[in-house]
Amino acid sequence: MSFVIKHAAGKHKDIADKRLYWEMLKMEIRMFAIRFAKTKGNADRNIELDLHQKLEEINLRIDATPENSSVANEARLLKLELDEIAVRKTRGTIIRSRARWYELGEKCNKYFFNLGKRNYEKRHISELKISEGTTAEDHKVILDAIKNFYNQLYSSQYQPSAACCITHKCNKNHKCNTNHKCDKN
Repeated sequence: MSFVIKHAAGKHKDIADKRLYWEMLKMEIRMFAIRFAKTKGNADRNIELDLHQKLEEINLRIDATPENSSVANEARLLKLELDEIAVRKTRGTIIRSRARWYELGEKCNKYFFNLGKRNYEKRHISELKISEGTTAEDHKVILDAIKNFYNQLYSSQYQPSAACCITHKCNKNHKCNTNHKCDKN
């Protein structure tokens, strides 16, 4: 990790603004952490799949020769390794779910997996109404629509009449000629 920080610091050393420099360092560290986590996750998944395949093969051998105790011991060891992987996954899920009241020894995995899933769904936009009668479900279309919305929002000039229409409130100095839906109440 120190190599990443040194590399990022050297890469952005010519930035004069300290806030921008700090943000660039954080970005580099985040990119490294994401790459590392993906690589580690893929390796862990491959190990787990390999263990499952070995366990299936051993179970077939046990079915063929049930009196062989060395094969049964081998299966028991593989099951222990798979249990350790499941415990590690559960801990990660608990951390991602941000649950504060997890007690040691308690194994309500379904709760924490559902909590993590719910947190992800809260942050994830799966469908966006772009215009009247048009909705987008493709994530690229959604990202483009959001980008276009904020580009328009931040590139436009301030106009009091437009602000009045957006907030549905007119200040005393401005006469609004539009009929707002909220005015009918």
